[in-house]
This record gives sequence, structure tokens and C-alpha cells, in this order.
Amino acid sequence: MNKRLVVVLALVLAIVFAGTAFAATNPFVDVPKGHWAYDAVSRLAQDGVIMGDSATVFNGGKVVTRYEMAKVVANAVSKMDKANAEDQALIEKLSKEFAEELANLNVRVTLMMM
Repeated sequence: MNKRLVVVLALVLAIVFAGTAFAATNPFVDVPKGHWAYDAVSRLAQDGVIMGDSATVFNGGKVVTRYEMAKVVANAVSKMDKANAEDQALIEKLSKEFAEELANLNVRVTLMMM
């Protein structure tokens, strides 16, 4: 899978997993309130699914490695019990794609049968 597709999947995960109807406080100065991903980035950071490059900088335009994306997926897996069915299906799909990297991180994924 190329890096561009990984970034797209990460953004889809961010949008689907977090939704858009909440008022979380965004800790990142480089994601302004009017940015299309503001709500998702704020919520996922608040929930501990994603982290920025520092405490105040997200750097969302940066290309991520498969290992970095696997860490995001691992964090999402740890929150899976709080996700709705649609989000769980997306997390499971990402877990399959990043299975090797998740295994290297010692993350065990139990897939739900839907």
C-alpha cells in the first residue's frame, strides 16, 4: 500500500471514528478551528488515538510510515469497545492491513464477526 493511501486511510479513520458533532478543545496550533479535520483531530487527540509531533504541533501534512500508522491503528483498537459498528468495521479493516506491524508492536486484535 503506498504512503498516500495510508494517509487517506488515517484521515478516514479520524473522520469516521471521531465524527463531527462535538466541541473538543484542540491542543494543536497548526490545525485552526476552520480546518476541515479540526473536529476529528481534536477528538482523536483527546481520546489518545493520535498524537502530534509535539504537545502543540500536529503536523498533519507529514507523510507517515506504516509503523507510525500501525501505532494509530493500535490506539484505535484499544478504544474499539467505545466505537459504533461502522467504526469497528473500519478499525478491523485497518487491523488486517497493518497486521504485521501490529504484531511487531505486540498488539493482539480479536476481530468481531458482523
